[in-house]
Amino acid sequence: MKAKYIKTKGKTRIDKKIYTKEQITAPEYSGDYGRLIEYMYVMFDFDNQNHANIISCILKEKHLKCKILYTTRGIHVLFKTDLNKIANKNHCFNWIGLECDIKGVGIDEEG
Repeated sequence: MKAKYIKTKGKTRIDKKIYTKEQITAPEYSGDYGRLIEYMYVMFDFDNQNHANIISCILKEKHLKCKILYTTRGIHVLFKTDLNKIANKNHCFNWIGLECDIKGVGIDEEG
């Protein structure tokens, strides 16, 4: 899976262009970019450091197959899914009781 990015200002998408990782890391590009979540994937964004530590331990102990991005506030965990639709949610508690933002698939949202 090749990562795709969009130009953002805060949480608002600026244009419809899709950028590659090579483009956004080039010296002439600056500003904020957001990663698009591909169809058949779901991302969990753990900003609460305690919950990020707990999920990190679970992932290591259970050897779960996923992509992990460590951020300054916590971690992003990307899983493959066979679900057709997962709603985007902010500051919700997932099915194991940890607070996270969920970025889903199959959503008909502008931007």
